[in-house]
Amino acid sequence: MSFIITYSQKFYDASNSEYFIDYSKNSVKLKFKNFLIQGKFQEVKDKLYENYLVVEGNENRHYVLQCYLSKSAFYGIDVVEGNLDDVINEVKKGREYKNVKVLFTNLPSYSKMKDLKLISEAERDRELIKIKEKEKFTKELSESGLEGVYKIKILKHGGIDYKILNETGQLFITSAGITLKTDIPSISLLRGSYIVNRSEVSKSQFSCNLNKGFGDAFTLVINKFSESQVGAISVLIGSRVKTTTFKIIK
Repeated sequence: MSFIITYSQKFYDASNSEYFIDYSKNSVKLKFKNFLIQGKFQEVKDKLYENYLVVEGNENRHYVLQCYLSKSAFYGIDVVEGNLDDVINEVKKGREYKNVKVLFTNLPSYSKMKDLKLISEAERDRELIKIKEKEKFTKELSESGLEGVYKIKILKHGGIDYKILNETGQLFITSAGITLKTDIPSISLLRGSYIVNRSEVSKSQFSCNLNKGFGDAFTLVINKFSESQVGAISVLIGSRVKTTTFKIIK
């Protein structure tokens, strides 16, 4: 028994999966600046063996994309007007364009285009899953009653008992992330964005990448709806974890 491994030949615009290039069907639909690059294409080599895609457009307007090292990137693009056969012949000669009109070009270029980023079908599917997970998380959070600003009393921090010191702080839970403000130097300000696939709204447990403050990441557990109304923030610092426990005052 033998197995045939197939790889997708379709790539999508990283910012909008409506736009794509499909090498298996020699078809393309891409948006670049004010140009809609749509139609069938031919793969063409010039006299220096550089690779191009020549896209047949409408009304004698065609598009020439110079291929980068991979099929998912390009050096640049020519937008030309003229007969398609003339365009192909001109590209083969090294883009001389003696018999066609150049409407736009960003060639020659020695680096790949940064404003036209393509991703594989597998990457597109992973991004769609992330978007759906984010949408689900945002909906659950908005319906949970957990969003808000909390006044908290610090109970312990790094093993030190703060109960008798009456140390307070503020905890912000929003759709964008979590922020902690206190007068304790090591946690005077912690701000993080959600790691959606490691957070569980139903359990009032959140994981965040640390965007502001000392450390790499942190987790929050908050028991807002329990009688005790206590919670804990654990900050990951390298291989160490420093935990702060607190009680909701308001």
